[in-house]
Amino acid sequence: MEPTPELFEWIARNGGSRWFGHIEVYDAGDTGRVNLIFSHTLLGDYLDQPELETAMWGILSVANGWDEELQQKFGGKRAIE
Repeated sequence: MEPTPELFEWIARNGGSRWFGHIEVYDAGDTGRVNLIFSHTLLGDYLDQPELETAMWGILSVANGWDEELQQKFGGKRAIE
């Protein structure tokens, strides 16, 4: 997508506002465009299956909502398109 001041403001104000995950911005090579990546860090020495499942469902839920919202607001396309 196009890197605009509005996009960067949205990321700064909202990109880390969910319990699971945050938005990161990466240059898309020499295209002048950027890619948005949704990521989450799991901390701890031990992670049991219920904790992993809870984290995965939380991440999927947030990412599914944000990809549609961000595409409507700022354009671009999803990686699967």
